[in-house]
Amino acid sequence: MKNPTTTGATATDRRAGRRIARASETAWFDSPWRIAGRALSWALMTVVVAVVLGLAVVPRVLGGDALTVLSGSMAPTFSPGDVVVVRGIDPSAVCTDVSIGTIVTYFPKPNDPTLITHRVVGKTIGTFDDGTQCRLLTQGDANSAVDAPVSPRQVRGVFLYGVPGLGWVRQWVGDNITVVAVAAGALLIGWGLWSTFRRPRSTVVSLPRSTAPPSATASAADAPPEAVADIDTHNRALRERELALRERELALRERELDYALRRGGWADGPRTGPSALSADLEPLDPERTPYSPPVDPRRTPISPLSRSEH
Repeated sequence: MKNPTTTGATATDRRAGRRIARASETAWFDSPWRIAGRALSWALMTVVVAVVLGLAVVPRVLGGDALTVLSGSMAPTFSPGDVVVVRGIDPSAVCTDVSIGTIVTYFPKPNDPTLITHRVVGKTIGTFDDGTQCRLLTQGDANSAVDAPVSPRQVRGVFLYGVPGLGWVRQWVGDNITVVAVAAGALLIGWGLWSTFRRPRSTVVSLPRSTAPPSATASAADAPPEAVADIDTHNRALRERELALRERELALRERELDYALRRGGWADGPRTGPSALSADLEPLDPERTPYSPPVDPRRTPISPLSRSEH
């Protein structure tokens, strides 16, 4: 009959082995579709992070802004719907830092919130009524006429880089912020539900091979013949060792009893007095050799105790 504990442990190990095997067979790197899906998800995540950094973080750090192109005055450099990112510049540094050919964003009028992004085609140096030292002459790449002179106080920033076609998406999100918020919330809730009810993944753990002797409770039905022979040999050695220890313990007890009787004077005869033990014990002969059990040559002999002389 099999040990129920061993059988239960073996069944559990088998189930765990099947789970690990299934996890290994369905790992994402074993399927080309899973590899493609993982690569696509990482690519989309990278693009989203890059867009957020490029359009929200970098302009704020540099004191500029991300602007959407609404007209075709800078075609083919910029098209309607593109996003241009500009860095902020101090009005006192415009005359020295902005050169001809640089694209700048400026206010056409002091109280006009509309921004214009054109290329600098000329610069006039001098002293003007507003206290500045120059005037910028700008023109759109698709325009045939030069704009009115631009004061350094009108300049909002200097062009850094552009993102084609992203302006329409940005404008639509700005006009439909409620729809975007509801869709994002529903997506997060769906992701949370799917993560909660999906089948948990099994983790494959590689353990080093054990060098310990075979366990006595191992199931012989599931082990190979060599392992069964090793288990029998190990169990036999354990039983022989246990018997040897018991024999040594009995021998020690007999020697202790013989030594105690000799010290109590039993060698000259039993003492008087009511004693259940003395009535049953036989006086010992001082010339008799104490009992010594046979010594097994395979085991370590026990040194005899010294005899007390009376």
